[in-house]
Parts: sequence; structure tokens; C-alpha cells
Amino acid sequence: MVPISRVKIMWHSNVRQNECYTIAPFSPLGHFQMFTPLLTRCRSCLRQIFRAALLLSLIAPALAADPVRLVATIKPLQLIAQAVAGDTLAVELLIDPRQSHHDYHLRPSDRARLARADLVLWVGPSLEGFLTRTMRSLTPATRVVMLGPELPAPAHQEHGTRHHHHHGELAQDGHIWLDPARAVAMARQIAAELSVLMPEQRLQWQHNSERFAEAMAELDKEFAEQFQALEQPRSYLVMHDAYGHFERHYGLQRTATYSATPEQQPGVRHFSALAQAIDAGRIGCVFSEPQYRAAALERLVRERSDIRVVELDLMAGAQTVEPDGFVRFYASFAQAFLSCLRQ
Repeated sequence: MVPISRVKIMWHSNVRQNECYTIAPFSPLGHFQMFTPLLTRCRSCLRQIFRAALLLSLIAPALAADPVRLVATIKPLQLIAQAVAGDTLAVELLIDPRQSHHDYHLRPSDRARLARADLVLWVGPSLEGFLTRTMRSLTPATRVVMLGPELPAPAHQEHGTRHHHHHGELAQDGHIWLDPARAVAMARQIAAELSVLMPEQRLQWQHNSERFAEAMAELDKEFAEQFQALEQPRSYLVMHDAYGHFERHYGLQRTATYSATPEQQPGVRHFSALAQAIDAGRIGCVFSEPQYRAAALERLVRERSDIRVVELDLMAGAQTVEPDGFVRFYASFAQAFLSCLRQ
């Protein structure tokens, strides 16, 4: 290796301006050697550098794209998955929370999004029955993970003693994210699925899911104490049969349900019974939903100043998608529920 100090440049009279040359080091014989130009002119060099930079700018977004495409059918699942994915992956959402997830009609763009996904998360037929055939038609390249009540429930403690829900009924209730233990179990399952697709980041997925579990356990403990402290909670009515997992977990018992599903209007006899209960003062709180409007019920409640009306957004429509988004949503949801039951 010849020291750089011995490298000399010699300009010959036949060297043309703007040419790029490679200069050989000083030889023991005391001669300078000049090799043939590698590139014809410096202008040509600049053009090639510009083209290379342009090409890099075009392919850089593709190189920086998420290695795994993760799609969640509903917003609560998206929030739980984002808690596990952290800032590494952006979880896509299939169904806008302002639309009904019970009878949503898939668009061609929705089908394409599912087909392109590496991992699809859904609750299952109990909640998104319209997706059953579509999920079965996806190729093996797309992993489809069902997280709903059809799967065995995790072992967990139920708080309170006022509930009368039968486990058979809850087996058909797809709103499982309202049970904090279920939410944690889903996060751990998502972490396991991501570990299959991206094993090099397995420890990160596990760490994120356990961090989520700790945050939910702390939140659950706080609200369990507050719900148990309610000596005489207000009687309440919910818009549709979607809160069984939450009620069972915290030992709550509703007084009435407006209808079984948002798409189903109550019959004349049922609505008459609800009106009588409201007039008799047997309902002290009504939980409304942003996705569900019941004009007849709203008119009845509007005439009673002693009835509280609190909105419950169980689909987390207003919550920002971020790693701690689900924890924030659940805290807001539980606080709204608690505020209505307090005397």
C-alpha cells in the first residue's frame, strides 16, 4: 500500500478540461502513471449521480414500507393490535366505527384490502357474520385470526355479585373487548401471531402485550373498587344487547334493553313496557350510542328531567389510534358508565 503522501498529480498538456481521471501513486522508478478516464466528462458524472439519487428517492418508500400488513375489522381490535404493534406497524381498519358492524356491505376496495393483508383480525361470526364467507375465501398467504367469544374464555376474576348473566348468553355476545381480561387475552394472542410473521421482533411484541396487560390490570382494579362502592346504583337502560361482558365483569345488572340489535326496532308491546317503566321512575339512566338513534325513546326521556342520559361509544369512534389508545378508550368508557349509575 503506497502512502497517500506519495500520490502526486501531473497535468499533461493533452488533458482535456472537465475529464475525470484516475491517478496512479508515485512509482519507485519516479514515473507518474495516468490511467484511461473512467468516465468521459464530469458533466456525465453529475448526470449519473442525479439519476442514481432520483432512483433512490423512488424506491426508498418501498424499502421503508411496513414489512407486515395488519388489518383489523373493527376499531376496538385496531386499538388493541396497535398496543401490541407499538410504533413499528400501522394497523389498518376495515369498518368505519360510524357504520354498523352487524350488516356492513363490503366494497371491492375492502375485499382488496383483506386480500393484500398478511394478518387479519376479526371477532367472528357472532359479531361480523357478513364476513364469514369472505374470510374463508382468503388465500393461505393471509393469516386470519378469530378473537371472539367462540374461543375459550380466559380464567379471570369477576368483580361484584349483582350480575345474573348466563354464560350461554355471553357466548353469543361479540363485544368481548368490554371485558378487560378478554382484551388482555386478545393482545397476547396478537403478539403470538406477530411473532410468527416477524420472529426477529418477538421480544418486542411480548413486551408490548405485557405492558398493555399491566395498564389494563391497573385500570380494572381502579374501576372495580368504584363499582363495588356503589351501594344503590341507578337503574339503567341500554340501547342494545352489547354490554354483557362489561356487566358480568363488574357485577352490574341492567333494568331494560331497548332492542336486541341496532338494526331491530322494538315491538309495540316492548316499547309500551319501556314507556311505563320510564313513567313510573323505574329507570334512572339511559345509555345512548353515537351510532344508534331512537327518536321515540328520545322523546320519552326528554320529558323526564330526573333521567340521566349518557353516551357510550363502545366502538371507540372518537379515540385516536395510538399505542395506548385502547387504555384511554376503556378508561373513558368505564368512567361514563360509572357517572350515570352514581346517585
